[in-house]
Amino acid sequence: ASAHSTFGPLNGVFHAAGVPGGSAIQRKTREEAESILAPKVKGTLVLDAVLKDIQLDFFILTSSINSILGGFGQVDYCAANAFLDAFAHCNIKKSHTFITSINWDTWQEVGMAVNTAVSKQLQELRAENLKQGILPQEGIDALTRILESTIPQVVVSPSDFLNLFQQHNSDQKILISEVLETINKSHATHPRPELSNDFVTPRNDIEQKLAEIWQQILGIERIGIHDNFFELGGDSLIGIQVISQVNKAFDLNVPIAKLYECPTVSSMAKILIPEEDEKTNFEQRLLRGQRRRQMKMQKMLDESSS
Repeated sequence: ASAHSTFGPLNGVFHAAGVPGGSAIQRKTREEAESILAPKVKGTLVLDAVLKDIQLDFFILTSSINSILGGFGQVDYCAANAFLDAFAHCNIKKSHTFITSINWDTWQEVGMAVNTAVSKQLQELRAENLKQGILPQEGIDALTRILESTIPQVVVSPSDFLNLFQQHNSDQKILISEVLETINKSHATHPRPELSNDFVTPRNDIEQKLAEIWQQILGIERIGIHDNFFELGGDSLIGIQVISQVNKAFDLNVPIAKLYECPTVSSMAKILIPEEDEKTNFEQRLLRGQRRRQMKMQKMLDESSS
């Protein structure tokens, strides 16, 4: 009513509210997730209720390509946009209003990807991603064409979407790893910060190697075996490189989730050591089995000869 009295009749609505996520699901609280979901989910439901008796020409929901491709550390943001997509499909058949959800790719000069504050370490990564973004005029042209359509969901991207979909995960990991590696090499190291635990030096070769990997990537002069990766300033993106280097160093395939289960050098070393222990135990069991078979065979030979 207030908008109607101020601006006159409503002919269409653009629902563009939203805030970015930015934390891995293992470290996200319910309250944090709800704050990301609310603008898009609750905002859409409120608008739908308020506008139910108004005949609109269009109702545009500003979604993101992340609801289809996903995004590391963006579980709540992806879910919020997936809700917009589902809402458009659900309501297009029962509403006289044209409703569509637009899955926008990154924009070059405007939008959330440009305006969201990020750490200095990740600014280079963002700049690289924005090179392939949508130009403002391209976005306007796409929006004009969408308003002339009747499609409930549209993906807008400068890239071939099928190729983008297939290459997204692997390319994202490679890009993050390469950019962070370059950044880390150029960074000077700094002293170990004040932590809740005392410094404890590595006790074996595995812990020593893990500590060296963390020191190189985090840029910290020395890291104790009980120092928490996240207290040291690590985050989900830096964690990708840590696990990548661990896998290279030990010729393993440790999943990124293990960093949240084992966020210290000591705890991570324990998941690497058992593999050697299990191999040794298997070899020992194999030798014991061979000895038992040899003894049994010798006993049978002795009995047959007597």
